[in-house]
Amino acid sequence: MNSRLSWQRRAGVRGESACLLLALLLATASCESAGPGTERATLVAVGVESGFVLAIDPVARRVVARMGPLKRTIDALALSRDGQTIYVTEFTPGDTTSRDLVAFDVSLLRTRWRKSLFNAESRYSGMTVIGEYAIAVSADGQRLFLASCLSNGVRGIGVLDADAGTGLGLIGPLLVVPGGLLALAPSAAYPRGVLLALGRRTPYAQPGLDSLFIMDAQTLGTIDSIGFPGQAAAFQLSLRGLFSSASPGVVFVTAPGFLYRVDLLTRRAVATPVPGSGPVLATADGQTVYLLDHGTSLIDDPGAGIVREYDSTLVPRDSIDLRPAFGGTSPVMRSAVISQDDRLLYVLVGTASRGPLYGPQPAALIAIDRRARAPVSTTSLDEWNPLALVARRGGYSPR
Repeated sequence: MNSRLSWQRRAGVRGESACLLLALLLATASCESAGPGTERATLVAVGVESGFVLAIDPVARRVVARMGPLKRTIDALALSRDGQTIYVTEFTPGDTTSRDLVAFDVSLLRTRWRKSLFNAESRYSGMTVIGEYAIAVSADGQRLFLASCLSNGVRGIGVLDADAGTGLGLIGPLLVVPGGLLALAPSAAYPRGVLLALGRRTPYAQPGLDSLFIMDAQTLGTIDSIGFPGQAAAFQLSLRGLFSSASPGVVFVTAPGFLYRVDLLTRRAVATPVPGSGPVLATADGQTVYLLDHGTSLIDDPGAGIVREYDSTLVPRDSIDLRPAFGGTSPVMRSAVISQDDRLLYVLVGTASRGPLYGPQPAALIAIDRRARAPVSTTSLDEWNPLALVARRGGYSPR
């Protein structure tokens, strides 16, 4: 199914407030490892409720540096391909004039630049940031893709210069699912790389069905779109997230009760029923896929406390049960990364300090021995309400 989207060059973006509460955790591992639970690494964490940036030693299980703060709420984020820069949109709850787009240097733990998304006099005046947030960085690191934006009545993806933070144009019409943007590096099948967007072309039509749109990363023209079998029309977007895979041309999409394996070459999406919904990640060789079961609602459902494991075709394997390590309760899993030596699975857990009906859970980092399928350490982060965990190479050295 080929669905065309327009690409318009325009000025930029000014922002409005949103209600999503997100956080960020960045894992930075060295090449040395003394075995499961002893990998030499530095973890860089951004906590939502304090806004501080933390450097963590997971072996010593302590915070070794604290810098910031950023604004309290981060509602979209992406890491550059070289692992040196994290891009976030941030704001102070209740202040509609406070939204910024920030480039943060994760090696030096300091801000590279900050641009106001609200100031009408800025170079973002041609576009307005309106919600359903997602950020992606092009494979060459030169452009940012920001959803959702509005320009001349058209809702779509804003295109920005990654170095200067200035607006370049808009791709639309397209309503993007929160977290539904992903930029893939050039490959044999797509020599110029692709930008993937999960959403619908009819932002204001209800009900509607979501698709995965494949766009040329250089020209930003639409190559094709892929539908999802078994997906029912609904008044709200039912697809939850878009995740990369180590296998060329394969990505994963989550929805309540389903995990989709999407082949970008054959344009096929195959659904596997799953007992929960949450973030997905794959090992470097693409042979193992993990699904974090974090329940249907962070307010009234903590999930099963189980990391579900599958092979590359989504055939279930033995799962990892984290409940015994938490006194039988279910830790709320938010995100995960795999160590560079493939021995450890780091899982980020925690909730907001207020709100969950089952009781708040402070943020923590759990290290799991992948072979034994068992936790080996837990590091308290002295934070609340984290969301994303991403990996970068290189350690942290105070300047």
